[in-house]
Amino acid sequence: MVVYVKPRVAEGAWLFKKPFSTWMWAATGAIVLYNGFVVWLIERKHHPEFTRGTKLNQVGSMISLSFTTLFSQHGAKLHSNLSRMTTIVWLFVALIITSSYTASLTSLLAHRRLIPIPDVETLKRNGDKVGCDGNSFVLQYLVTVLHFDPKNIERIFSENRYRQALTSGEIAAAFLEAPYVKLFLAKNCKNFTTGPTYSVGGFGFAFPKDSPYLPDFSQAILQLSEEGKLRELEESMLSPYNCSAKENNEDLDSLGLRSFQGLFFITVATSTIALFFFICRHVHRKLWCCWPHIVQPKPPNNHVDDINFHKAHADEQSSPSQSLTHEHWLSAWEMENRGLWP
Repeated sequence: MVVYVKPRVAEGAWLFKKPFSTWMWAATGAIVLYNGFVVWLIERKHHPEFTRGTKLNQVGSMISLSFTTLFSQHGAKLHSNLSRMTTIVWLFVALIITSSYTASLTSLLAHRRLIPIPDVETLKRNGDKVGCDGNSFVLQYLVTVLHFDPKNIERIFSENRYRQALTSGEIAAAFLEAPYVKLFLAKNCKNFTTGPTYSVGGFGFAFPKDSPYLPDFSQAILQLSEEGKLRELEESMLSPYNCSAKENNEDLDSLGLRSFQGLFFITVATSTIALFFFICRHVHRKLWCCWPHIVQPKPPNNHVDDINFHKAHADEQSSPSQSLTHEHWLSAWEMENRGLWP
């Protein structure tokens, strides 16, 4: 028995998280926090409110900045080109992720789910019409065995007519022989499914009585069945029309981390590069400001150099800013070379 799958809108309290997998949600949250931390670290000198209060308040400011940078006016207040670069790349990635989420959620909201498949008793009780092959024994089987009302049985002679009748609701179910059911479902992957199956003995070959070919045929068919050749033949004949369950449910799967790993790599790499340049620039400024610019004077090697050294020292006494420095180096040099003086 073949029935048509009617649409039903998907429901669920946690449907909003279905478009993305768990790993996708976790990776998105981690990258948002990482990008927010980079922007917060670069911009905190220009925004005193980022560093006010306790450490907990600063962490709250950083987390708030992570989620509000893309949707507020903070982007217009960024002072560093490094933070602007980080924000622009993350905005590009966030737009793609948001669009994908919206499309996936829309598909889920309009997703068609299976409804309970009616059985024979339900069909007879409701007086629903059913279809069957007009040139097979199925018609007689429906009347004599399943006890359908002949007025509710419609004879159909075309495969396309089955699909049209089931889709339009003209018939509630179609009763076909097993090989025809497999072929029909292979060609019509979506919106159709099978109900209860009724065994009637299957097909057979007719031979004259006492035919010498009967044992050979029976043995050959049994051997093909045991070796799996019959199943291979069936699959090879249906493969041009067959669509796997993976293809049927492909649009129902949640979007995973693998689908966006390229975009995540781009934004993480950009933020890391911006953080690296910021740290290098910060360290360079610290060293440049704090490292003493002291040039050690060259100690004299002879009497002329000694005179020039003392003369330069005497001239520099008039400069109060450098007097202490030169006096220090002069004292150190004298202590080191005291034994060399005449």
